[in-house]
Amino acid sequence: MEAPAAAQPLLSIVTINRNNAAELPRTLASFVPLRPQPELEFVFVDGLSSDGSLAIAADFYAPGEMVSEADRGVFDAMNKGLRRSRSEEHTSELQSPCNLVCRLLLEK
Repeated sequence: MEAPAAAQPLLSIVTINRNNAAELPRTLASFVPLRPQPELEFVFVDGLSSDGSLAIAADFYAPGEMVSEADRGVFDAMNKGLRRSRSEEHTSELQSPCNLVCRLLLEK
């Protein structure tokens, strides 16, 4: 018997990162309280960091929520995250060292 398909999330939170291990924990901690909500999806896009960023992210993201590969800059990384997200209408992008509170304030 097949497992039921996961419901489509209402909001995808895409975090992009490259060699920012120093600030990444603060970024991830900003949305830990939201993690149990099934209507949210989390996607992490890393530009082949060499500073331990992936190990930090692995404590928060499931393997299917992470990608680390070469990109052509910040906009390419953002677009990769958007392509990986499953929500259709609402996507929020974060660049570490921003945090979710910072982003929500900026959007108001």
